[in-house]
Amino acid sequence: MASVVSAVVAVLITVMTYSVAFHGVLLPDRLIKQDFIRWWLYGPFVGVMIILCIMAMPTLEGLLGLPSDTLLTFGVMIMTVVLPLFISRVKPYLDALVYRQDHTEIEYLRNLPREYLHPHRPASAAREFADRHLWSPARRDGVCRRRWR
Repeated sequence: MASVVSAVVAVLITVMTYSVAFHGVLLPDRLIKQDFIRWWLYGPFVGVMIILCIMAMPTLEGLLGLPSDTLLTFGVMIMTVVLPLFISRVKPYLDALVYRQDHTEIEYLRNLPREYLHPHRPASAAREFADRHLWSPARRDGVCRRRWR
């Protein structure tokens, strides 16, 4: 029971530390939450799964009849490679679960052409993006009459 309580306290302290570390930062909450989830998935989750794999090796050694060093080497190697691939496959579903209230905005951003988001695009692409996505809706609503030059 004490180990379960210790694990819960460790998780809660980590969450508290992470949230306090970003207090006052000029980043949107969505980005902070996304970085936090990514950190949990690629850090502690992969580490715990590798430890569980190491702890399962004596059982697998008896079942498969292979030496423990071979199983341990390949088990850790496979977990290190396969888990990040698995996480990258599951992450969109997890994001949809976490960001369900922001679904319309996320779909809008996903449907933007990639060339608008590329950091090495010329200024003409940024101007085209602003004309198409920022100024056109504003002109349509009568908010803005001026164009970028």
